[in-house]
Amino acid sequence: MTQELRTNIPVYMILPSSDPVTYYREDIAIRELRSINKASVPETIHVIPYTSEIYGLNYVKSLQEMGCVRETQASFRGDVVLEKWKCLRNA
Repeated sequence: MTQELRTNIPVYMILPSSDPVTYYREDIAIRELRSINKASVPETIHVIPYTSEIYGLNYVKSLQEMGCVRETQASFRGDVVLEKWKCLRNA
């Protein structure tokens, strides 16, 4: 999954769960998914929702309320998902 990440697209996920991603991709800056509703997000973002359910985070609702639409979703080894979102209203 980390090979799919691009340095020019911000990545959002639960920070305490981001160690595996940063281990393989030190060049990727991870932003906190739990504060996505308080941030002004770029037009295109990646979301790795791993552990978001454990934290009780409904990130889909937050992103949709911000005018974002999920463009793609890819699964890697079961529970690991990479989503690409377009957020036109907050660009």
